[in-house]
Amino acid sequence: MNRKFTFIMLVASVIILHSCRVDSTLRTPYIAYYKGDNTLLYFIKPLHLYNDKNKMSIDFTFIDKKENDTASVTANYTFYNYNKSKSDIFYIQIDSNKYKLLNTEIIFEEIKKGQHIVRYSSKITQKELVKLLDKSSFQFVVENKQLNRTYSTNKKYAKKLKKTSNDISSIIKDKFE
Repeated sequence: MNRKFTFIMLVASVIILHSCRVDSTLRTPYIAYYKGDNTLLYFIKPLHLYNDKNKMSIDFTFIDKKENDTASVTANYTFYNYNKSKSDIFYIQIDSNKYKLLNTEIIFEEIKKGQHIVRYSSKITQKELVKLLDKSSFQFVVENKQLNRTYSTNKKYAKKLKKTSNDISSIIKDKFE
């Protein structure tokens, strides 16, 4: 009887979880958190970029406070199968304009399943973020003495960037127009 009860509960759980699936059209490419005191924290979910078989991801976090003029955005980005160099310089390229990422720090570095993974954090302005999101694609550029590597978004993200752009732009554009 105990096995039968466990099996019935397992089947019921699967049915319940299956019926509660969220439709993918309802998923948003960002999350907003209320922090109190008229303050919202926005997290733009990771976007994946590629250079041949090399992959990286980047996400953005910023605070929107009505009384705050701070227009800083934290860009956290992860490289997979990447050997860092002390002379690494990172840029976001939109069309022919390159925006250097400032205050770059290493968050962590590890080897996982044979891949060298490095995660960084840098700052960009909200204006640069809006420019990035307004395009259907952008590039992330790594330059150092030995390497110039460009990671690009793929077509899959054009739709995601457009949705994010419309929402985020309406929130922060008034700060610098």
